[in-house]
Amino acid sequence: MSDHLIRYLPTFALVADELSFSAAARRLNMSPAGVSKTVGVLEEGLRTRLFERSTHALVLTDEGQRLRRQVGPLLESMRDALTQATSDPNTPRGVLRISAPYGIGKNELLPILPEFRRLYPEVELDLRFEDRVVSLVKEGIDVSMGVRMDPRPGLIGKRVSGTRLVCVASPQFIDQHGTPDSPDDLLRFPCIRYRMPSSQSLFPWRFCDPKSGSTFAVDPQPAISASSQEVSAELAAAHQGISLLGLISVHAYLSAGTLVEVLTDCSYQLPPMTLFYTSKRNLPSRVRAFVDFVSEHLVDLSI
Repeated sequence: MSDHLIRYLPTFALVADELSFSAAARRLNMSPAGVSKTVGVLEEGLRTRLFERSTHALVLTDEGQRLRRQVGPLLESMRDALTQATSDPNTPRGVLRISAPYGIGKNELLPILPEFRRLYPEVELDLRFEDRVVSLVKEGIDVSMGVRMDPRPGLIGKRVSGTRLVCVASPQFIDQHGTPDSPDDLLRFPCIRYRMPSSQSLFPWRFCDPKSGSTFAVDPQPAISASSQEVSAELAAAHQGISLLGLISVHAYLSAGTLVEVLTDCSYQLPPMTLFYTSKRNLPSRVRAFVDFVSEHLVDLSI
């Protein structure tokens, strides 16, 4: 592709967002005909149609949707670079893209973000709370957070807190069904299992022998499975069974008394909660500020 086509990408992206040549033209201070011609030149250069046009609507083609997804992070990075070039490099500012599993994002990050916003008002937060594995480079993510033993190649990992797996049920469920005396007893109880969205596999139920310290697995047949730890916790609080979840996901329920922990002596310590980012060198000030802030403010639930 000729390099001269790159200059047409911002106009294409704006038209793709507005789905209107006229609306894009007003924002660009151009004529609708000029915007339409610019998009046409880009389509001709790419030899593909990016929009389906009619008298009533403008719709992205599959190729147009793919191009918009791909150029979005690049255009934002260019805007960030221009902003950084004309401002104090030591003042955190610009868009900070943060990825975390939903339960971690809701229960750990959201409570501390107002203070971060107060300290760094020029940082725009783009929060992406999803239960899936993300690619920092391909998706333009600045920082991701998760529970993994080792960072992937090319990533820096900084431990910020610990947590453990806890076996929980509602007090009403225990009154009706009793309490398991050992992890093997779970095989005869209704259980709620978390199904990992990325693989559709059931999250393994692991426990620690309090005497030997060795770990072992128990694999109960689920009465209910759910692709969200939040949903699993809600189901357990609704007296539907016993669930094994990260303490982060159920801490609020335990504090409120809607869930209680069982098999406490057998809880399994998870790998540390870790922040992942791409490099220590030339780290944008907004990323450094966020990493340092989370490291200081996140509650450690490893005990």
